[in-house]
Amino acid sequence: MTVLETIENPRQWEISILATDLSTKVLRIAEQGIFPLERIRSIPDPLIRKYFLKGNHPWKDYVMVKENLKRYIQFKRLNLKEPFHFKEPFDCIFCRNVMIYFDKNIQMELIHRFYHCLEEGGFLLIGHSESLTGLPHPFQYVRPAIYKK
Repeated sequence: MTVLETIENPRQWEISILATDLSTKVLRIAEQGIFPLERIRSIPDPLIRKYFLKGNHPWKDYVMVKENLKRYIQFKRLNLKEPFHFKEPFDCIFCRNVMIYFDKNIQMELIHRFYHCLEEGGFLLIGHSESLTGLPHPFQYVRPAIYKK
């Protein structure tokens, strides 16, 4: 939604979002795009109307993501400890609050793999509880939790 609401004329862009997780169960749930209404309460009503369908009985407390948003998102299983096999570089990688679960060696390996998967000038966004401080890396610091290739 943020991308679609920020970019003027989104159909003129090649927008593709890859959503990954280790759990295929979590991916199946996300791909269905059906969520409890309470999970989107912080989203402004105009955006809810634009991107979600409200359910009817017995789904009255649920919403479903509309196709105008779903079409941009692909869901794939990804184990961050395994080599990546992406064909095209990314403009932006969000890896938020995941690296904290890995030791420093795996974190360093992961950071360098992210770097090589990014387009020149691309961004890596990590969680606010994470930092690349103390880890040798090729990224340019932008601000807390944001790094540039």
